[in-house]
Amino acid sequence: MITESSTKDGRATNGIGTTGLIPGAPPVSAFMSRWLLGLMFGVFLGLGVLDGGGGVVWSDVIDAFDVSKGLFGFASGLGLVVAFPILVFGGRLADRFDKRSLLALSSVCLALAALGFTAKGGAVALIVLLAARGIGVSLLDLANN
Repeated sequence: MITESSTKDGRATNGIGTTGLIPGAPPVSAFMSRWLLGLMFGVFLGLGVLDGGGGVVWSDVIDAFDVSKGLFGFASGLGLVVAFPILVFGGRLADRFDKRSLLALSSVCLALAALGFTAKGGAVALIVLLAARGIGVSLLDLANN
């Protein structure tokens, strides 16, 4: 079990001689660490609810975009195909951009895809939206890891 203690100069440590996970970083207060943990749980709970809810409305999306179930399955798989290289070569992206930039780009992709799903369109629009969703999800995963 890790407990908090302090160094000679009064800085808090985690009980194993460091001031946190990042050397030289200021210590995080107990309140702030609990707040951040609560925020992370809230975000992941929201993502789980949204992702699970997405499966319920896919039949309506198929009807609105007037595509067959086969084409919808292809377009859904295309989102994964687009996401795969981002996850494989994501280290380069993570080195080049900070987490905030990746999260911002992820949010833009996911928001545009969600907004696009509210409109009616054809097969091409659906493919583009599901590809944007795949990019957004992969960037979100990359930024969170």
